[in-house]
Amino acid sequence: MGQRWFNVTLTGFAAHAGTTPMNSRRDALTAFAELALAVEEIGIAHRPDGRATVGTLQVTPGSRNVVPGRVECSVEFRHPQSDALEAMELALRRAAAAQGQRGVAAEVERIFDYAPIAFDPNCLARSERAALALGYSVKRMVSGAGHDTCYISKVAPASMIFIPCEKGISHNEAENILPQWAEKAPTSCLTAYLAPRSNRHNPQFVVLMKIFNIATNALLFSGLPERGPGPCARHCR
Repeated sequence: MGQRWFNVTLTGFAAHAGTTPMNSRRDALTAFAELALAVEEIGIAHRPDGRATVGTLQVTPGSRNVVPGRVECSVEFRHPQSDALEAMELALRRAAAAQGQRGVAAEVERIFDYAPIAFDPNCLARSERAALALGYSVKRMVSGAGHDTCYISKVAPASMIFIPCEKGISHNEAENILPQWAEKAPTSCLTAYLAPRSNRHNPQFVVLMKIFNIATNALLFSGLPERGPGPCARHCR
């Protein structure tokens, strides 16, 4: 997916919580609350592939008895289509500008723009054929996360092979995969690589695949309980 990151600053007026009537407030935090819901709606409007996230928030002055005068937050959009990312950004800017009705000024700064990446059709087709030849089910999908392969694709044909995680959880300590699942991705990858050169019914090829599977499981799951956290969950934060 392509990504766009923004820093958003909302500036109202810091005032005493007890002496400032509700109709006189320029509350930057309530403006942020409205903007955060607007960001969520932007993501929903661009389903199924759109992603919209408010990830950080800083409130100033940060006192329980002061109306917040300034809020700084991050907004991130992801989508596999550039025109959709453009529409999402325009919607964010409109929602931010609308906070002027609350007496709150908004500044939206785009700090990162990463264009969507389309992987090589031939690599995708070979990976798909390899998985089907091994009797696995396949589904073409868009990855929402960033990967090193995106950069490799700029200098060489590339694609990626994924396996499921329990409940779809990834990049979290709760992530879990099983050895038999982990076996399928590298097996498909090796089959795709060797397919033009070898016959999968050739005894030598079959032996090579078995050795590869054993080595893969030994590397990935050595010392781990059968249903313990997967490698990414153990090492990614």
